[in-house]
Amino acid sequence: MTGKALRYTVVIALGILGTVSTRSIPMYDVCVDLCGAEPHEDNLAEVTKWEDCRDKCNMEETHRCLAKHPHNPEEQQNCWMAGRQRCTSRDSQYKTNRRKRKAQQKLRTPPALLSTKLMGMFFIFLTTGLLETVMTRSIPQYDLCMEACGEDPHEDDFVETIKVDVCRDKCNFEERNQCLEKHKHSVVETRECWRLALNRCIVRCGDYPVCLQLCRYSHTPP
Repeated sequence: MTGKALRYTVVIALGILGTVSTRSIPMYDVCVDLCGAEPHEDNLAEVTKWEDCRDKCNMEETHRCLAKHPHNPEEQQNCWMAGRQRCTSRDSQYKTNRRKRKAQQKLRTPPALLSTKLMGMFFIFLTTGLLETVMTRSIPQYDLCMEACGEDPHEDDFVETIKVDVCRDKCNFEERNQCLEKHKHSVVETRECWRLALNRCIVRCGDYPVCLQLCRYSHTPP
């Protein structure tokens, strides 16, 4: 049996075993493996194709998880958080790989170009800060919960990054659920609860497409 045939045989076999556990996700691991190795960042077409493939694996795994627990809100919430966790872990690894590849290019970066990059980063930081101020309402209990999660860890520390992100996701879900319970008799207020939860999620995502998609799925009214 050829290597390619063997890999597809494994995929089929794991498809049969995929319903055994929500926490263990062999189908996702094999799906990501089939996407191939990370292409060189200069090959934009291949990078886009590679990222789309891995994003599709993540969304399919999330939907499989949701299908297993159609009537269990707590497990469905865990499915969404696991999707975000996979998204965060991949994004952190990708950024680290890019930084390593560009480490030797730093010394060759022209001063004028470096200045432009710094201005661009400052503009993005300022814009993000303004968006966060405008799009999120002051919620003391939510703020305290987020503070208890701790500060942003170093981006190379994958375990701590995932831990903090999961903690912050829980804060958002809890704040949304408390808001819905408080205003369960008001259609207008419950819609506002969903909207604020979605905005908080989007602000934390930045511009990562699959993360934004997960936000919309998990914080859109049924």
